[in-house]
Amino acid sequence: MQSFIHSKIGKKTVTLIDLRLGICTIQRDRGRWLAEWVAFHYAAGFRKFYIFLHRCTDSSEAVVRQLQKHFDIQCFVLGAEVYRPQLAAYQHAYQSFGHEVDWMAFIDGDEFLFTPQSGDLRHVMGQYQYAKVSSLGAWWVCYGSSGHVTEPEGLIIENLKGTVRL
Repeated sequence: MQSFIHSKIGKKTVTLIDLRLGICTIQRDRGRWLAEWVAFHYAAGFRKFYIFLHRCTDSSEAVVRQLQKHFDIQCFVLGAEVYRPQLAAYQHAYQSFGHEVDWMAFIDGDEFLFTPQSGDLRHVMGQYQYAKVSSLGAWWVCYGSSGHVTEPEGLIIENLKGTVRL
């Protein structure tokens, strides 16, 4: 369902559906959690995914290939020979695909980017669409183990809710 919520920015109006958010990540052996990670970020407003798999020995590549049937995902497999793989991945995504999106996030594979004020990050990013900025920072919060001694079954976002108060 398309959203036609508008954000006023000076005299300009940004239609959220027009904001193109991309997200880039480098993942290693996170096949078990990749579907949740992609679905979570799609729900948060991201529509382009740039996933780099580094030295994976699990099902990560097969999972991403399945997800590509449902989401706009570019997948790249990096071997051990790649020098500084995170930097190489982020540079490649920005230089090769930066033109496809209005904003691109660069986060680790175990991080989830969201806004507690609005379900859709396009609403937040719309406030900056015409601002003279080249980048934005986000608060980073560690959720830790939430008291689990062993990893529980289920979704990360349901099992790991404990964090320090800010």
